Amino acid sequence: MGLEKAFQRGLFTVTPAVGLNWLSEELASYEFGVPAEKAEAGRPAYHPGAAMTVNVGLGLFIELKGAWRIILRGNVARLPSELTESPIVDQSDVFSGFAAINRLF
Repeated sequence: MGLEKAFQRGLFTVTPAVGLNWLSEELASYEFGVPAEKAEAGRPAYHPGAAMTVNVGLGLFIELKGAWRIILRGNVARLPSELTESPIVDQSDVFSGFAAINRLF
């Protein structure tokens, strides 16, 4: 679930965004857990349960001359303690991004 609002000025459109992302117990365990059969010294078994992350992002859409467009998007998700306590996690923030060049036909 999230909110975003686009602001256009000339050839540029900037879109800030904020959202919440709920991970079911099954998904959180798959992404951040360590099953008992995969546990070893230094990496104990861990089962996080359901969790919710907070996400903030920024998008940029640039209209170039002709039919060309540039699309950029960046996002950061703050992981809750249920996920950062996992032995396979060493950061509390997850950064992601997207870049594309698009041509309209």
